[in-house]
Amino acid sequence: MSRQSLSLAAALLGLLAGAMGQAASSEGAHADVPGSLSVTGEGSLVAEYDMAKVSMSLTIKTRGKDTASLAQSKSQELTGAFIAALTLELGIPKHNITTTNANLHPEVEYKSGHSRVLGYSCSLTIEVDVATMDKALVPSVYALASRFERDSTEMSVHGLRPYVSEMKRKQCFEDLFRLAMTDAKFKANLFALGAERALGKVLVISDEPIHSIDLSPEPSVPSMRSMRRMARAETMMMDDGQMGTNLAEFPLGKGQKLTQTIHLKYQLL
Repeated sequence: MSRQSLSLAAALLGLLAGAMGQAASSEGAHADVPGSLSVTGEGSLVAEYDMAKVSMSLTIKTRGKDTASLAQSKSQELTGAFIAALTLELGIPKHNITTTNANLHPEVEYKSGHSRVLGYSCSLTIEVDVATMDKALVPSVYALASRFERDSTEMSVHGLRPYVSEMKRKQCFEDLFRLAMTDAKFKANLFALGAERALGKVLVISDEPIHSIDLSPEPSVPSMRSMRRMARAETMMMDDGQMGTNLAEFPLGKGQKLTQTIHLKYQLL
């Protein structure tokens, strides 16, 4: 073999040895780099309803084509009296009572191709947030509403929605967070064991808004006949000095299932 061939062979062997050394060095360096593990933890609990929103509509009707302002003034007067009764008789704070969707429109008769205004109808929605600790408070609101019915006045209940207040949600947050963290740590330790790695510190933590699911259907709204019956029972108890003590209770349901989700990213050693 010539001297030139031997030099070329030596050079090729040197390049191959260098490449193998770099590859081994690279593999060793990657083996020392920590990995990461991302897990999601969930915590759930059932919170009983502590509030209920009662939605009612009040409608005033007047007769005569020039009675629009009269309908509005009567509506304002009766609404003020009803809100005062909710506050004074049932102890409901004024900030828990709101009025919305005020509407005034003429009552029109169409006959023989002609129309004429018979009067006006003025309506609005009253929403009352009541605490559910007193089980008779919701039916007491119904009974009170029926007392305000007149020949020209309609009071109707069209919605009852129990809910968990924001204050109670905050009180549940600590328990939910602890349950979610316990779940996430359990999964992280299990996965690290399966990967034959050691679990390091938490690198990133984040959460999602609390998710809620009602465990019962929305309660049914009583008929006006039931409301009048409750009003009569309330009147009898007032005569006996037992205001609101024996009114029938309305079941509001089991409550809400609250779920907290957190995301953790761990260092793998």
